[in-house]
Formats: sequence, structure tokens, C-alpha cells
Amino acid sequence: MANNKSEYDMIGIDYVELTENSWRLPIENYTLHKCMLQSLLDEHELLTGKRVLDLACGHGLYTRELKALNCDYILGVDISSEMIKIANDIEYQEPKGIEYQVADAKQLKPPETLFDLVTAFYLLCYARTRDELLEMAGSIHTQLGENKTFIGFTTNIMNYDEKFDKKKYGISRQVNISLEERPIPDGTKVFINLYNKDEKKICTFTNYHFSAVTYEQVFKESGFKTFQWIPFQCDPRASNKELYDQFLQCPNGIDNRMAKFFSRLLGHGSSEASLSDNSNPNRASSDARTATSLENLASYHVTPKELDKNKLHKAAWEGNFKKIQHLARPG
Repeated sequence: MANNKSEYDMIGIDYVELTENSWRLPIENYTLHKCMLQSLLDEHELLTGKRVLDLACGHGLYTRELKALNCDYILGVDISSEMIKIANDIEYQEPKGIEYQVADAKQLKPPETLFDLVTAFYLLCYARTRDELLEMAGSIHTQLGENKTFIGFTTNIMNYDEKFDKKKYGISRQVNISLEERPIPDGTKVFINLYNKDEKKICTFTNYHFSAVTYEQVFKESGFKTFQWIPFQCDPRASNKELYDQFLQCPNGIDNRMAKFFSRLLGHGSSEASLSDNSNPNRASSDARTATSLENLASYHVTPKELDKNKLHKAAWEGNFKKIQHLARPG
């Protein structure tokens, strides 16, 4: 994670300006509030009484969003001292009662009082190896109370095929391998380019790809009992919705939610694939608000031989959602 620290320390305020890109409000914020947090909110749609930990908080963009939901206590943690300095400067100018700390998310000590909710927006994609991803997941697990929840965004592992120029959105991605290669090897570098309003590239970050299977296995090994993939969605009331709909054809991120409950979901675009345990195949999720449920996909323990025999399972593990839809709804 040292490279991430130096990258963010160097670009500082430039990165802050880039993260205020307009697509975040109708897409990221809408998905966070309406699809990920909804079941955690009280009758007033607030986090009143909750203790929240926001990992990889950067300059506190989402830390402040969460604090606005009236949580009792919130701590923002980031490995970059420059990002935390900016976050503290904002807190000084507009006090909200937020604490910030410079720390590596992989090396957090268990807190004296456990958290009700841990968030990490674009943290997991910086794990370079499976072991580092396992360290992150394990560290997150030690912060949570029993039956509590972790949610986050990570890079969109389902699709790296940038079918159109995304500079106007301020961000693009590329991998230096053939996209015909399936599955994409774990640990493959994903280069994230950020652009200013003039579509001039400001900086490039390196993320790392891990398959849906690897993510799910790592969090299961860390003690989580639930894993859900939730696709980005756009606020239906957003102006210029066509612009955002195009972005969602190949979004840069995908959301995940883990807790100590039961079912697992895998989603992309406007479709959702349900990866429920075989003992409860009809269990519905109220957390992911997507249009389609494909209930007969793989169980957790699908083997490579079974993948070869079952085209639907194989398409799901490869992240080929067009093929999933075709196989699940032939004709």
C-alpha cells in the first residue's frame, strides 16, 4: 500500500477536485443511499445511534455523507497523510464532529468499542495479492460487532471493455492483457486514469483485479456469512440521464456488501444474479434493488469440472452477463 500513499500524497488537492465529478451524485450517491444503506437506516432514514468506521476515506467525501445521516460517532481512516490533512482542514472550517486518523487499513487494532458499520469506498481494489485482500477483509472483520455490516465500492471486476471514450466522465480504465483471456488472472493490474474538465489526464493509479470467486472466498474465510454484489444504478430523477445511462454500460465500479447473515448476490448493469445457498434457493434480497433475478446460478462450491459442464455457471463465473441473460431466458 506504500505506493498508494505516495501517489495520493503527491496529487493532494488535484485529486480532491477530480473526485467532485458530477456523475458521483446521481450514480454513486444514489446507489449508496437507496441500494446499500437503506436497510440499515431507522424509520427516519438515519443512522442515529450507530458507530461508523470509514476506511480509505481520502479527504472525507463519504465520511461527511455518512455523518450527515446522524451517526453518533464516525472515524475516517486513510493511509495518506495528505488526504487526512485535507479532511481535517475541511472539518476545521465546517465542524461536524468527525475524527480522522492516518493508518493502514490492513493493520488496524481491534477497537475498544466495536463498530455497527464499516465502509470502504475503493479500498479493496488496491490489494495486490490474495494475501493482502485477506488481510484487509480480516482487519475489517475485527472492527465489526456481531451481525453488523461492511459495505464498499470496488473496481468493476465484471467488465473492462471500455466501449466508448469516458474522458468526459473524468475517469477511464485499462488492462494490459487481452480481454479475450478468460478468466482474467487474479492480481492483473488495472490502470485508472483521471482527467480534469478539459479531458487532460492528471494522474494514473494502479488497481488490481480479483475474480468474484476470490472476493467471496476471502470474505468467507475472514468470517463473513453474507456477500452481495450490487450494481451501480442511476437516480431516475437525474437530469441528463442519457449521459449517465451510457456510463452505466461499463461503470468503473461495483458495490459490495458483507455481513453475518445468509444469501449472496452478484449484479451488473440492470440485471442481478442470485447466488443463494442451495438450502434456501428462493430467498429474496431486499438490499439489491435490481430488475431481474436469475435464481439458478452457481452455489458457493462449484468446481472447475462443473463449470465446464454447466454453461450458465461458467458464464456467471466469467462475468459474461449477456450470456447469462441469454442462457437464463432462452428465446
